[in-house]
Amino acid sequence: MDTGEVRALNARSADDAAGMAVAVQANVAQLRIAQTKRAGAEPQTHNIRTPSPGPVKHFRQTLIDWKIIKSYTHQELTLRLHEIWGQFCLFCWLFHHGRPHDPPPFAALAGRGEFRCPAEIFNKCGDLERGLWRMRHEQRLRADPQANQDPEFVKEAEVALDIPVMVYGQNVRVCGNEDLLRASCEFAGMLAAARWTSDDRLAWGQEGIMDVRAGVSTQGAGD
Repeated sequence: MDTGEVRALNARSADDAAGMAVAVQANVAQLRIAQTKRAGAEPQTHNIRTPSPGPVKHFRQTLIDWKIIKSYTHQELTLRLHEIWGQFCLFCWLFHHGRPHDPPPFAALAGRGEFRCPAEIFNKCGDLERGLWRMRHEQRLRADPQANQDPEFVKEAEVALDIPVMVYGQNVRVCGNEDLLRASCEFAGMLAAARWTSDDRLAWGQEGIMDVRAGVSTQGAGD
């Protein structure tokens, strides 16, 4: 029997979210620059145009070491960038900002910017979990020839079809495999950031923070 303390979920403050947003923005900029350098292109030609935020004063432990970035393969670098981009888009959403390529000065928003309420963040977690689960179900359908011989997978397919997910303007059922992979990384990043914000017991990047459960409910999908 679990005898540990049980308490209500406590969302993080707007100050904490703004501080983490600055660190995440720095990671986005660093990964984008690394990717364009490998391609022999200029950073401003990248489709992600988020600028560096300047000095990072809080959550510096979450900054990605340049040595780690240098060790990434091309595919690892691409997928990591999309994951971190998803995190950053979530922080923009938290502060009611719809232009992540032209973000607000998060360092100046602490204590002043309009911030989503805990109920909105909790509901967002549910939407992201459903979307990511749908994408991963689609990925298995495409990659595993034996998937349709698994009764549990076939049963879950009925749930999956009721979850509307668009991938870069296309239905998840017809989008390209590469787009599906990149979009799933973005959703995973958004889910991790939303969960961290919704529950102050969670550590940034902790194991399992991007996991989704099988048989996720469709309730609230598309809201």
